[in-house]
Amino acid sequence: MEKGKTNSVAKLEPSPKKGVIAAPDFLNILTNRPSSTLLLDVRSEEEAEAGIIPQSLLIPADKVLERLSEIPSDGDIVVYCRSGLRAEMVYSLLEERGYSVRYLPSTLDIKKDGSFTIIN
Repeated sequence: MEKGKTNSVAKLEPSPKKGVIAAPDFLNILTNRPSSTLLLDVRSEEEAEAGIIPQSLLIPADKVLERLSEIPSDGDIVVYCRSGLRAEMVYSLLEERGYSVRYLPSTLDIKKDGSFTIIN
């Protein structure tokens, strides 16, 4: 082996962000949702008029702190929004307060009937 050369190859991969739920896991929760899991939709009321995932609790992101009493603290919470940005902000608020929470960082296109497409 030449001086200064190594046999190892560095493989750099980003580690997942804290609190992120992957799209397949999100879909699995929707299919096999435990009764202790709350889906929290933090889109605006106007956005939710276009459709909401069934059995989700709608609390717009800017109202979460004033409506905290509506969010159970004894189960798991999965937060989502249209783009993932507000979901991440609400994740941080709830996680700081001791909630067991994860968020979907993906873009969702939710239809009137509650069906949806995860775009990324």
